[in-house]
Amino acid sequence: MTIRLAPASGIRRVAVVGLCAGIALVSGCSASSQGAASATPSSSASGGNPAEQLAAQPMPSWLPSQSAPGVAVGTLQKPALSYQGVNVKMNLDRGNSVMMTVTGPTAPAGTKVGAKEADLTWTVTISEATGTIPLSVKQFNVQDEAGEYHWAQPVKGSPIPATISKGQTVAFKIHTVASAGEGMVRWAPDGTHVIGLWDYIAELD
Repeated sequence: MTIRLAPASGIRRVAVVGLCAGIALVSGCSASSQGAASATPSSSASGGNPAEQLAAQPMPSWLPSQSAPGVAVGTLQKPALSYQGVNVKMNLDRGNSVMMTVTGPTAPAGTKVGAKEADLTWTVTISEATGTIPLSVKQFNVQDEAGEYHWAQPVKGSPIPATISKGQTVAFKIHTVASAGEGMVRWAPDGTHVIGLWDYIAELD
């Protein structure tokens, strides 16, 4: 069984629970802001599930441009929407920044052909840090094809460092059980506000 990966293209409609009903997300590498969209958390997001709480944070109303040149830049005001394997520059507080890319997913050997879901794994690479920046698996979650949010977990043998230092490059793996098809890996450096998203397609065949 192999898992085929494809970059997102065109307009992909994603069910964004607790964010903005009916918003169309367009894959691309940068965006122009049209202001932040308001959002009302779902009733389940008000509970104790940290992934749902993160998912309930508002997203801006801009639509990224697929043809815009240059490296995507993610900020609190204008999160970057990209796709797997593409570097995104993350501008953080106090003038710090990092470059980040997410590749994958891969599925375990022996995953049933045509399975509706699998334990999917992504590799996260962070580089070009301009200062010391804290890292945690709690900064990552995944929204799958069904619109469900999943809290990421570290892969055994691939620990996530507590920080990345200036000029350092780190790589680690995260995983979660998610449905086949399209989805988003989402990064919130403060554990609450998402500033970078990577679109992926996982076809289990």
